Amino acid sequence: MKKVLLMFMGIALILCFSLSGLQAQETPGGKKPAAETGRTPVVKKGTLGAGVMLGSPMGPNVKYWFTHDIAVDVGLGFAKDFSLYSDVLWHRWTLFPQPPKGVLAGYLGLGLRYENEDDDDEHDEFGIRTVAGASYWVPSNPIEVVVEIAPVFQVSPDTDTGFDAGIGVRYYFTAL
Repeated sequence: MKKVLLMFMGIALILCFSLSGLQAQETPGGKKPAAETGRTPVVKKGTLGAGVMLGSPMGPNVKYWFTHDIAVDVGLGFAKDFSLYSDVLWHRWTLFPQPPKGVLAGYLGLGLRYENEDDDDEHDEFGIRTVAGASYWVPSNPIEVVVEIAPVFQVSPDTDTGFDAGIGVRYYFTAL
């Protein structure tokens, strides 16, 4: 199991370093991206949030922003089996009609999931997660409330499908 965790962490680090050079792009005509105008939160490069997800998997979660619309999340699950997942998330700040207060964004993502059943190496499962979700940013507070679904395509030890879903909350330590 230690080899599996080290491999997973290595892949996550490679992914993080490869995304660290991304820059926010301007829209056609030189206009500022939607995340820098109006009521949308300005999520800056380097913003880090931590919180908890309830559902499957259930446990702690952190999210790191590389640009105003690209982030990586990493989470642990402890409900019935141990699980570890990480996703690259692409956010769209203008996807939904905006509520009277706060900001509502949609996102899609792609990532990896590792799950260990029964605490032995014979039940290690690896899969690819495809994520879709919505996040609500509480007005005047560095708090994000999320709801997401994530079909999982298990690729090892055999092929199968699964489903992750949850709601969560994150607090951001860097001012938005």
